Amino acid sequence: MGDNHLGAGPFYRASELDQPNYWELRREVRGGRLIRITTGVYVESEYWHTLSETDKKKAHAVMIARRTGAPLVGRTAALFHRFPLPSSLTDIPVEIGHRRTGSETPVIHRHLGPDLPEHLLAIGRGEDAYRLTNPTRTCIDVARWYPMWEAVTYTDHALRTRMTSVAKLREYLDQMRGFKGIASARTAVRLATPWSESPRESVTKAAMFHAGLPAPLQQVGIYDSRGDLLGRVDFLFEEISVAVEYDGMGKHEGEFGVSSLAATKSEFKRHSLLTQEGLLVFRLNAADFTHRDGIERLVEQVRRASHHPRPFPPERFRAAGRAWREVP
Repeated sequence: MGDNHLGAGPFYRASELDQPNYWELRREVRGGRLIRITTGVYVESEYWHTLSETDKKKAHAVMIARRTGAPLVGRTAALFHRFPLPSSLTDIPVEIGHRRTGSETPVIHRHLGPDLPEHLLAIGRGEDAYRLTNPTRTCIDVARWYPMWEAVTYTDHALRTRMTSVAKLREYLDQMRGFKGIASARTAVRLATPWSESPRESVTKAAMFHAGLPAPLQQVGIYDSRGDLLGRVDFLFEEISVAVEYDGMGKHEGEFGVSSLAATKSEFKRHSLLTQEGLLVFRLNAADFTHRDGIERLVEQVRRASHHPRPFPPERFRAAGRAWREVP
């Protein structure tokens, strides 16, 4: 910052400066050496441009949380907890738990209902402190405010990484009885399991539920007559021998050092072995969700297979559990 007298950076609060240093700050802003990131808060432009887009969003959110004293909630809290936010969310407004509406944009003010301090995490101390909803409350709030598939994606992730538990989620649901949107949150908790291995698997599960399908088994190992593992499928309707697989890009383009050709050959061999064992393998990919016809075709396939049910032998598979709970 040259020979200015603003003090140590890279962030500066205008409220902490005396008048001479405030005018120095204004000159630095006009010269492009400081950037205003929220009301009364500025950052050195050179430092700001070294940050990733995610870190910029988080820094902006923290400054607003410190200034308002309101906790970060919803998708903003999900960002801090490193939940797998959809790639389509290129611009995430700051969400705060605040009773008043504000003029500052982009900020979304959420009414959190009765104060439940145990649902909040305090980060830092003194003037650098801010608060945000903990992972459990964040999952429930997202289910109250956003699409079900998004809430299920975050809650599956939180369960898989042990950031929360079904017991804790149910405890919070009971504490929030009567809150707006809590019915949607109860449904999201019903759908949540620790077994989804990708966001798209969570989305597939939520889509099958909303299509009215019965709960399939999830993460199912398929074995031959000798007890050797042939492969694993994402979902299995065991009463009709229909398996459902979500094909992510990694299955065919290669990952973990495996070439695209080797990955394709391995997947083709696995598919053939499963088919030879009597499974009808229904495959979904991103395009099926983009055009919204994949789940419709799956529902039709399940309907047809149900006319002539052919249960898969129970000794030939082992599942992590049901994809969702039939009762809350």
